[in-house]
Parts: sequence; C-alpha cells; structure tokens
Amino acid sequence: MYFGMQIVHGAIEVIFDVVVGLPEASPLSVVISLFMYGLTGFIVIGYGLSRAGLEWNELVNGNKLPARSYLIVLMLFAGLLPVIAEMGNYVQSFYPITDFWEEVFQSVYQSNLAFFEIVVIAPILEETVYRGIILKGFLQRYKPWFAISLSSLLFAVAHLNIWQMIPAFVVALFLGWIFYKTHSLVLVVFSHASYNGLILLINRYAETPGFSDGGSPFPAWLTFLGVSVVLFGVLIFNNCISLARYYSTNSNS
Repeated sequence: MYFGMQIVHGAIEVIFDVVVGLPEASPLSVVISLFMYGLTGFIVIGYGLSRAGLEWNELVNGNKLPARSYLIVLMLFAGLLPVIAEMGNYVQSFYPITDFWEEVFQSVYQSNLAFFEIVVIAPILEETVYRGIILKGFLQRYKPWFAISLSSLLFAVAHLNIWQMIPAFVVALFLGWIFYKTHSLVLVVFSHASYNGLILLINRYAETPGFSDGGSPFPAWLTFLGVSVVLFGVLIFNNCISLARYYSTNSNS
C-alpha cells in the first residue's frame, strides 16, 4: 500500500512538472511535493488504522516517559550508526551497489526536500505503520521476540534493495524493542528521526571513510566505540524504563 502510494505520488509530481514546467527548487514545487507526501501519509495511515480496527488515540497514547529516555535513545542510535554503516559496507563488499541505486540514494540525500522527507515524514509514516499498527497487532498474537523480528523483516523487505535491507532490519529490531518496552509511538518516531537526521548530516557534510564513501575500509576504533555505546545505551535505557514503571506503580498505589 505504502509503495503503491509512493508510485502514485511520484507519477503525479512528474506529470505536474511536465505540464506546468516548474523548476524543482521553486517554492511552489516544494509546497506541492510536501502536500503530496502529506496526502500519501494520511491515506496510508488511515487505511492501516481502518484495517486494524484502531483509533488514532490508541497509537499516540503510550506510557509517559522521563525526558532522559529521549537522550538515551539519541545516544543509542548515534552509537548504532557506525555499526550499521559497517554492515552496509560488508554487504557492498560482496554485492557492489549498482549505478542506478547509487543515483537513487544520492538524489534522496541531496534533494531540496531531504530534511522533510527523511527526518520528518518518513519516521512519522513508517513508525505509525510498522510499529504503531503492524507490530502492535503482532504483539497481541505472537511472542514479543517473534513479533518484533517479523515486523522488522517486513520493514527491511519494504526497502526493496539488498544494500538497505540488512541495516534496516537491525535498526527495526531496536525500534521494535523500544516500542515493546515503552508502547510509545512518539519515542520510536523520535528515535527514527534522530537516526535519519544523523545519516543526512553525514552524507551531506562529513567526509568520514566508511560513511560518505560506502564500501571503503571503516575505522575499527569507531566500530568498537559504536558497539560500546549501543550496549551501554541498552543497559541504561532498560534501567530508565524499569525505574519509570516502578515510580509510576508506587505513585498509583
């Protein structure tokens, strides 16, 4: 459904640009693109909610979390970034990225709408669908580890290319685990947006081997640091959520 709407969205944009002849960077073209993305998201989320028999307030009304939980997931996903990048480089060492997909990735990151598409719209839309609707439904039917793994696999396959599937699967596992522990759609949207924002910044402004030139040797010390930060982040996040539940239970009793 989501990719079908994306195809329709892209086709309408192309037709409009050809007929009207607007340059890509014009203010009106930007407004039209944002409107189309918003319309796509509204239709997809509305369809998903109706199929799942859910109301919007059932998605956004999760547990109230301490502010430090947002700082912890920001640190966790910052540490995860070099680890995921190394996974991507490992995949590229076996299956070099094609010119077509290289052009697709660069067009996404260099687009004038990159921030809105990658950091704002994609996290809201994808987390609502994959964690708020799909994972939430799976958790009612299956054991947590299977529900998280299955929803993560669907999220990975939806990227439609081998170079993103494995990294997307790992990221989705963390997002699914966070949603399972907190039932907070807001927190996973924030986590996803933070991760995408860091990727966007690195692709546009950083010249770090292994990041901006995928497939090249990656600094081992940075990978080790990333793994250490992730493990530490998981530990303190678990502790943070446990304490929040403890104080919430005591305050209600």
